[in-house]
Amino acid sequence: MFKANCEFTAGFGVAYNPNIFNHSLEHPFQHPLIITDSQKLRPGRIMPPSNVTRVVDANVVHLENEIPFNGSFRLFIYAGLSQSPKKGAHKALVDFAENLTARDSFYSRFGCEDRRRDNHHDMDNPHSRFFSLALVLAAKRPEIEISDLPDVFRDYSGRVYADDRKDIKVLDAKASAHAKVGLTGDEGAVVVVRPDGH
Repeated sequence: MFKANCEFTAGFGVAYNPNIFNHSLEHPFQHPLIITDSQKLRPGRIMPPSNVTRVVDANVVHLENEIPFNGSFRLFIYAGLSQSPKKGAHKALVDFAENLTARDSFYSRFGCEDRRRDNHHDMDNPHSRFFSLALVLAAKRPEIEISDLPDVFRDYSGRVYADDRKDIKVLDAKASAHAKVGLTGDEGAVVVVRPDGH
């Protein structure tokens, strides 16, 4: 009872039922790439808290709090354990970026008209008012060079993170933030978080 009450007052106990934004097995859109059986991520709930290292300034931050509540859907891209941050060694990430920025993608369709505007002062939404990106790489911070990443992530340089912090809840994990969302192998994932954080 005490734990349940603490979860509720902290926001972690809030759970929204399946609806158009919270996927479920009854949702009208089904696809094999949508993970429906995760014990770590549950639609309609807050993302598990994780500490990561922000690459641009080496500060340890709470990943789930990094993107402000700005009305945008947040896309947390977990690159997976096999994706090296070295140039030319992250094909899946390059493919993802190319498809994300293609003219007919959802990201481009809801993009900003003027891509040449001052991205420095709008680092959370440089391309679209509807989506904010955060990239989490399973690597040590000194191994990551932002200029080696696909272009779309360079505009989000303040939202690139090294998953290099140990966590007592997943001590054996090679990358604790990945493990806390259920990723322990080479697979990556995109975690979509609603504008209200659930």
